[in-house]
Amino acid sequence: MRGLLIGAGIFGVGAYLARRKPSPAQPVLDEAAEPEPVEESSGFSLGYAPTIPVREAFDPDVWASSKVTPARFYAVRKGDTIPKIAARLVRETALDAARGRKMPKDTARQWADQLSRSHGLIRQAEDLINLSGWNDEVFGSPALERTGHHGRAVDVSPVHDDVAEQLGRGDTPRRNLSADGEPTNPGRRSRPFLWIPGTNPEIFAAAMIDKKDVQAITCHGVSWDDGSSTMWPPPLVTERGVIHG
Repeated sequence: MRGLLIGAGIFGVGAYLARRKPSPAQPVLDEAAEPEPVEESSGFSLGYAPTIPVREAFDPDVWASSKVTPARFYAVRKGDTIPKIAARLVRETALDAARGRKMPKDTARQWADQLSRSHGLIRQAEDLINLSGWNDEVFGSPALERTGHHGRAVDVSPVHDDVAEQLGRGDTPRRNLSADGEPTNPGRRSRPFLWIPGTNPEIFAAAMIDKKDVQAITCHGVSWDDGSSTMWPPPLVTERGVIHG
């Protein structure tokens, strides 16, 4: 079946096509940002191919991590579930917040471990992962919609293309799930190369230390150099689009 190229979601492909410097490994944190509610992914929206080639290579040593890390890719392993991955995202965000508030290391670890067991925080982190437009476009499965809090969920089973390899070759990543959540190529056996959204540790600290009435796990106020949200991967990835087919 002929593939369809999927655009870069709500931010649009065009925003990423201008000549620019290499993407910084760390996103920009707006410390004065106020939190906003999590937005649902538009999901499966047809787009178009970039009119000029991608100029920046994907370096897995820079953009991927062997552990769950905000604003990095994570290769899902056997035994991983979205709630488990979300709990690790909560812990890492808490540790970042603790470092920002100069919390003693032992206290910070204990605090982060405790918060990583919070069902409410885990659910917020699950929402960010499942509703990240890129994760949804490449790995989202309508067949698992009951497991997601907003009717979207990532399929962590080994039914996907090797997206890490595709990105490393400079190719457009390919979605291997149909609109019904079934593999379009049953021979593919990779687990998701999952984008872990870049969370805002300052807002987390405001919620969990200062006890402000705000959502603790959020990407609000954290952006790439072109202004796009770290709910999505960096422009060097999103500008490639996604092939369905």
